[in-house]
Amino acid sequence: MARWESSDNPGFDFAEGEYHHHRRAGGLVHTRRVFFVKPDYWIVHDLVAGAGTHDLELWFHFPPCAATLDAAGRCVAQTPGGGLLIASFGASAQARIIEGAVNPIQGWVSASFESKTAAPALCYSLRASLPVGLVTLMAPCADGTPVVTALPNPEGFPAAAAVAVQWGDRCDQVLLAPADGRARDFGPFRSDARAACVSCDSSAEIIAISLCAATFLARRGISIVELPARTAHHRAVTGDQTRSGAIVQGGAR
Repeated sequence: MARWESSDNPGFDFAEGEYHHHRRAGGLVHTRRVFFVKPDYWIVHDLVAGAGTHDLELWFHFPPCAATLDAAGRCVAQTPGGGLLIASFGASAQARIIEGAVNPIQGWVSASFESKTAAPALCYSLRASLPVGLVTLMAPCADGTPVVTALPNPEGFPAAAAVAVQWGDRCDQVLLAPADGRARDFGPFRSDARAACVSCDSSAEIIAISLCAATFLARRGISIVELPARTAHHRAVTGDQTRSGAIVQGGAR
């Protein structure tokens, strides 16, 4: 199963895919959701469902470059295309970087047949009872490192995930959720969206809204967006009226 939504505006792209492991592997189901908050960063939500306790690993492979970890397990890689931050949270995963290992072979790239070059590979590993969810931020960090925090788990966690991203002078509240139509809280907001990002300025005023497969958005019980039907993608900035709905003006604007 796969789903892809690409908005016709600078708001977001959203993709979701699902992989069913063979019954001999425990019948596990891995769901990955990727939410691109254009043009700034990506949020990846990995959900592993099934039964029992399992050893899990989440890998990110880099080209030959310098990559470091801080005490919180956040990785900064100085790639040929610029600095990249990767930060994973949501479960107690241990982070490590492997480069040029031979037993087992890990931390290499190959540009041609019968050649290989050592390159860092970032691994988040954990032993967990299923279901379990991991949320990962990937962001360029040439102009500073964004601050990422996990919000109180939305209803249905770990099937849904919520994070806050401090990006310069703005704070984004982000929700990723399954397509079950349920309303969930993320920060001060509530929506039935599969993916949502609400950006606020330093005074907590809303400056932009991106919603995927939603009918509404509210803030502390006050309606912000009301859509006549579930809409694949909705984008609004302060004061905008859009084709698919309108920001409801009020005290929570």
